[in-house]
Amino acid sequence: MNADDHGLTPGVCEGILRAHREGIVTSISVLTPARAFEAHVGALRDSGLAAGLHLAGVGDDPRC
Repeated sequence: MNADDHGLTPGVCEGILRAHREGIVTSISVLTPARAFEAHVGALRDSGLAAGLHLAGVGDDPRC
């Protein structure tokens, strides 16, 4: 199962990684311009999850 929007919020990031540890999620789509991405990318690297990119034309982060 793929989980979308890793990086959106801390809760989304933590929930995705928990679902992976429990055997539910096998791949994710990361939302790199979202506000929680930078703080949670390290845990994502260590998880071993297959990751794809979620393209976002607009977002709530002013860097977008």
